[in-house]
Parts: sequence; structure tokens; C-alpha cells
Amino acid sequence: MRIDDRGAPAALLLLALVALALAFWPRYLSDLTSSDRLLHLHAGTATAWIALLGLQATLAARGHVATHRRIGRWAPWLAVAVTALAIATSRRSVGHGLRAGVPVDAETVQTFVLSIGGLTVFVVGAAFGWWRRHDPRAHRSWMLLSGLGLLGAAIQRLLLFYVPGFGSVRWSGHGDLLCCELLCLLGWRGRGSVQARRPFAVGLALFAVTHVVFAAAGSWAPLASAARWWAAP
Repeated sequence: MRIDDRGAPAALLLLALVALALAFWPRYLSDLTSSDRLLHLHAGTATAWIALLGLQATLAARGHVATHRRIGRWAPWLAVAVTALAIATSRRSVGHGLRAGVPVDAETVQTFVLSIGGLTVFVVGAAFGWWRRHDPRAHRSWMLLSGLGLLGAAIQRLLLFYVPGFGSVRWSGHGDLLCCELLCLLGWRGRGSVQARRPFAVGLALFAVTHVVFAAAGSWAPLASAARWWAAP
């Protein structure tokens, strides 16, 4: 079965936004005043990127190519903002688990690995999506991959808060990465051309590498050192 390239991205937008709302309701949306400006900006830009993907897919499917291209000119600037704010948020989140003179705990290292893995997928998808913007099939797949890089955090929190047995960073992280790997596999199988399939093969490889590193997070000392370096002021 092949995925309908024209309708699927726009149809998935609503599902993605609902997933984001459910994932971040317990700790963020239920009490916006408890979060600071950095977290608000990070949430806003990441959500804007997902919304942009849905809007652009809808415009392209309806033949509004000129409007699609005009709006697309702003995508690199938004991608830079998403990346910068994601890095800042990740560094602070990892830093909360660090204590001077105390070994880095496994959950802090796992949080570090998940954030780096998702950010890598986003940057690769957005960069290649912009580079291949004149090839509609490849462009569409790379941009979908960039969205998956951001949605991984929502998937992890959905598992953490709502699914019994996944109430830890370890198990929700494994579930998140497995879901992302399966989505990449479905994306790869659902595309006919090599250009459209390649982004999902790359995404599958990136998530698989992240999964292997994540599994070793509690026992590989260099990862603890990397996490401490990442969060250093």
C-alpha cells in the first residue's frame, strides 16, 4: 500500500497537533505561567514548524505553488530558530540532572541522547528538504522527516504519561525510538521512487543509531562525559 503523497501530510497535521497537546498538557499547557520564556519560545517554534509542514502540504496539493514557494522562503529562518532553541532547552534540561562531584545518572544521559538524536533528525531533514526543494518527491519526504524529528519528544511523553509500563525515561525512550523507526519504515515502504524513499532510509538509520546509543546510556562512561560537556555553562 502506498501513502497518498498529496493528502497524507495535511491529514497528519491535526493528529500531530493533538499529540503535541496531549503530550505536553501535564507539565506545560496546564500551567503556562510556571514556564519561562525559553520554554515558551521552544514550544512555539517547534509547533510552528509542524503547522508549516501541514500548511505547505495543503498549498501544494491544491496547486497554490506560488504561495507555497513564497512562504517556503521563511522556512530556513524558522529552522534555525527551532534548532537554536532546541539546543538551549536540551542543555538546560540535561543540566538539571547534573550535580557537582556526583556521577551523572542514567536518566540524565538518556535524556541527552534522546534530545541529540531528535535534533539530528530534524536538522538533516530540514537541511536536505531545503536543498532538494526543486524535486517535489524528495522535498516532501525530507520535510516529513524533519517533522518526525520534532514529534519524537511528543511520542516519548505520550508513552511516559499515558501508557502503563512506560513511566520512566528508559522505557518511554525505547518506545519513542521504536515508534520513530517504524514510522520511517512505513514511510520508506509507502514511497515508490528512490528520491522519495531515501529520506526515510536515512531517518531509519539515524533513529537506529540513536537507539543503540540510548541502550548503552547507563553503562558507557563517555556518554556521561558528553552529557556533562553539553550542559556546561
